[in-house]
Amino acid sequence: GSAAHKTLIEHIAERLTSLGLEVRRDRHEFTRWDVPFDQDHLRLTADGNDIEICSAYPYSGTTGPAGVTGDLRWLSGWSWSWWVSAKGKIAVVEVPHISLPRDLLVGEWETGGPSHPGRHPFLSVGLLGPKLHRARRAGVQGVVLVWRGLNAGNANRQYAPFVEPYKDLPAIWVAGEPGERVLAAGHAGHEATLLLDAELTPNCEIETIWAVSDGEV
Repeated sequence: GSAAHKTLIEHIAERLTSLGLEVRRDRHEFTRWDVPFDQDHLRLTADGNDIEICSAYPYSGTTGPAGVTGDLRWLSGWSWSWWVSAKGKIAVVEVPHISLPRDLLVGEWETGGPSHPGRHPFLSVGLLGPKLHRARRAGVQGVVLVWRGLNAGNANRQYAPFVEPYKDLPAIWVAGEPGERVLAAGHAGHEATLLLDAELTPNCEIETIWAVSDGEV
């Protein structure tokens, strides 16, 4: 829904038109979530020390300019009580970066040999990421997600997950050495401040464009 997004859509529409295709447009209206990647809008401190953030969890939530402050609470498990124990706190959750056989994800008409494992952050968070709506209902103030098995360089600026609705709970991603520092602070219950000052823009308009190319079965 950003200006850059709309420019890209028009570029694709022009390319489709140049191929002689009729471009169809489906218009949608939604509330856009967006946060600049700078310390005035996205920041984490634990026990008074800055922790490097890889990215914000898309459409997680917003803290406003003041941020939220609370004790860190490391969580392990998947039950409802898992989140209740972090009520009023900032939860620290580990998300393993896993490998899966490619043939479980994408089918092929012809195979040239054995399927090799594939890894992608979206798959990891989709299968093993936390249920933020449960955390919000339990009264958690915010969530710090720690990638395990994904280094900070590869985790930097990852936009994952990118298909979920707004959660109304601020959450961020950390990895590598900063992730280990957060885990240690979470085990010790140190105080932290999370700033995720995202902007919510209601009534944004965006289009899905598509075209039909004749073919034979």
